[in-house]
Amino acid sequence: MSDETQKKETEKVAKKKVVKKKVVGKPKKVASKKSSIKNPDKTNPPTPQKEAPKKPEPLSSTSFTSDTIDLTLKTFPKCRCHFVVSVKPPMITSSKSKAIKEIAKQVSIPGFRKGKVPASVLLKKFPEAIEQETKKQIANATFIDAQKLSKIDILKAEHKISYDFDNYENDNIQLTYTFESEPEVPEIKDDSYTLKPAKIPEIDDKKINSTIEQIRGFFAEFKEITDRKVQENDFATVSIDDLDQDPPATVFTNTRFQMTDEGCAKWMRDLIIDRSIGDKIEGISEPNKDDSEEVKKEFKPKKVMIHIKEIKEANLPEIDDELAKKVGMPDLKSMKDKLKELLDKKEAQASYDKQKEDLIKQLTSNVLFDLPASVLEKESNHRMNTLFQNKPFLDQWKIMEESAKEKKKEEIIQQAKEALSIFYLCQKVIKDNNIPLTPGEEEPLGTTLLDMMFAAKQPNTPPKDKNDPNYLSLLMLEKAQDFLIEKATKENA
Repeated sequence: MSDETQKKETEKVAKKKVVKKKVVGKPKKVASKKSSIKNPDKTNPPTPQKEAPKKPEPLSSTSFTSDTIDLTLKTFPKCRCHFVVSVKPPMITSSKSKAIKEIAKQVSIPGFRKGKVPASVLLKKFPEAIEQETKKQIANATFIDAQKLSKIDILKAEHKISYDFDNYENDNIQLTYTFESEPEVPEIKDDSYTLKPAKIPEIDDKKINSTIEQIRGFFAEFKEITDRKVQENDFATVSIDDLDQDPPATVFTNTRFQMTDEGCAKWMRDLIIDRSIGDKIEGISEPNKDDSEEVKKEFKPKKVMIHIKEIKEANLPEIDDELAKKVGMPDLKSMKDKLKELLDKKEAQASYDKQKEDLIKQLTSNVLFDLPASVLEKESNHRMNTLFQNKPFLDQWKIMEESAKEKKKEEIIQQAKEALSIFYLCQKVIKDNNIPLTPGEEEPLGTTLLDMMFAAKQPNTPPKDKNDPNYLSLLMLEKAQDFLIEKATKENA
């Protein structure tokens, strides 16, 4: 072959497309070449390669054994758990036999009736399918046995269970399950909370007269004012936002207050008087000078924004029997007596609600336990999604700094933690004390307008509809709180 001919053949080969063979199995590790760049400074060697992160150490490790498995239960923070299982020969044999029968039902082979194919034929023709089915049978059977042996309470709320085979060789089969358990809620001991005796303020003539002024305002004839600023005795319709909240929370929406001592707090009156419709005024709430020392001590000043919507003058009805008849009472004396009764109940309910709040705060601070990570994540996401439905919040979120967003997320997670902790604590109180989850007898509603205006309202009461998603949790909360408060009251008596 001439040099010219050889050159042409070489060019043809170079132009041909090279087809790589598909390599079956794991690729071999290729040794990395040493860098050709030398280190000029021998006193400063290259940074050593970082080690892989260590696996977390379990909080506890407990071993169990049976005729079918050897089990180690490992527990980790946030209710995470591992079943580490070694499968014994009897279960391996049983699982493989079940797997062959299952595959036999699924395949058709000429010369054999369906489901009657000999095991030897199936093992020869469908080894991979039988192996996969055997693994499935082993996984299901060993998990059931592991749960019975350990007696651990696996998380019921949409729990996810995953597993991996650590080893799968004839009589040496090991696998690890990963799952979450229900939280281990500790017992609520007597020193977990202390409740002060309820202090119910006395309803005096001043309080009754102040309430009568509200009734007069309800039946007043109003004249709208547009050509002047707010004056004493006017009725101002306002909306009030709590600026200490993030985002600001609306406290009152289009609510009417009379500019008198009985009609609203002095700090509010000072901010509103001599202001015009449309004005927005920032200020700090504060207690009145004549409030009790206890009220002043518990009062928490808040930064607020008041938006004035309307100004009205009122032609108020006289305080007489005619006014009493408008609210369903026969005369003025009967109205005052009924008002005292209603306000006494209202104050008693408010004091009881205060005890409930104190109880919740103490329990979430003093009775601590881990919550399932998935449940906390779900509750936190639900709360964030609810906030995102609020357009003002969403608009503010879009312009927030990342640090502010992270702070808000942490706040939501903390709220979710407290809510879930209370749920599990109440669940334990109900279970440990065999408290029936039946709603209590409802106090009959009053028939007069006066009843409707001033009857005590109980917060967080269970809805009447038992199909409401909040029915069970609110009923459980109510029953557990009532039980713990009654218990503390008896012990302090």
